[in-house]
Amino acid sequence: MARKDWVSANIPLGLAERLDEFLKTEDSYKMGYTSRNQIIVDIVKDFLQTWDSKGEKRHKAKS
Repeated sequence: MARKDWVSANIPLGLAERLDEFLKTEDSYKMGYTSRNQIIVDIVKDFLQTWDSKGEKRHKAKS
């Protein structure tokens, strides 16, 4: 059952597959990751912390 205090976001299949590969590694185990969601939440938190610390919105230019 979906949590009402969470939302979902779609990611490209290729990225999901790479996350799945990583989750099978010892590095993933050592870092405490057991799901795609845990990794993605950490990445988003890091991004927002970096954004907040700069005091302005900064986006990478799309290449």
